[in-house]
Amino acid sequence: MSKNLEIIAEIITEQLSKVELSAAKLKTINDDLKATVEMASEIEINTKRLEEVIEHWNELFLKQKAQIVTLQKSKFKGDLPLKLTILGLTLMIIFLIFKSF
Repeated sequence: MSKNLEIIAEIITEQLSKVELSAAKLKTINDDLKATVEMASEIEINTKRLEEVIEHWNELFLKQKAQIVTLQKSKFKGDLPLKLTILGLTLMIIFLIFKSF
């Protein structure tokens, strides 16, 4: 029975050394992660250029919107004579139909 206990003790010792090695590796990984997180928390992101680009795009979109509004107004003004002509012709046709009765 003592032989079996010695074998079990050896197995436990081997496994314990593996666990200790794994714990040491885990501690190293944990320390590296902690250092990386601390370094990342100190990084300052410079967004000044991005803000300039966004502002430029906003200006372009506002100019384009103003051009679209201007085009819509000019189109309405251009369509107005055509609409008045159609209205006039329609009124003349209605007048001629009533006059013929």
